[in-house]
Amino acid sequence: MKKYIYQKFLLNCNYDDINLEKYNCTKRNLDFIPEYGQDYCLFDIGSEVIRKIKLTHLDDIIDTEEDWNNFIDSLRDVDVLILVDANKHYNNEIIQSYRIATLKAYLKRLQNINTKIELA
Repeated sequence: MKKYIYQKFLLNCNYDDINLEKYNCTKRNLDFIPEYGQDYCLFDIGSEVIRKIKLTHLDDIIDTEEDWNNFIDSLRDVDVLILVDANKHYNNEIIQSYRIATLKAYLKRLQNINTKIELA
């Protein structure tokens, strides 16, 4: 429960206008895309630096506004960020509602950076 209290800053934005259908579902093969935080590798030789991150991992690393700012700073060299498990469905309605609200809040805050966002 503490996690949700700490993340209140995240949900404290107007994310209601976010339409999840507007975001591209990636057609990329996720097996060949490095995880967020991984150093440069052979796959970065192309024109785009692409990283993927699971929403659960994003939840784990972000508790405060400072954590969020550090995360955004770390995306400076990333051209495309793929949010993995964005379409995951939970049977518990409360968890599902929180998941959607969290995803929308992340997307709302990510609109202001130069990194393209895709969902998987």
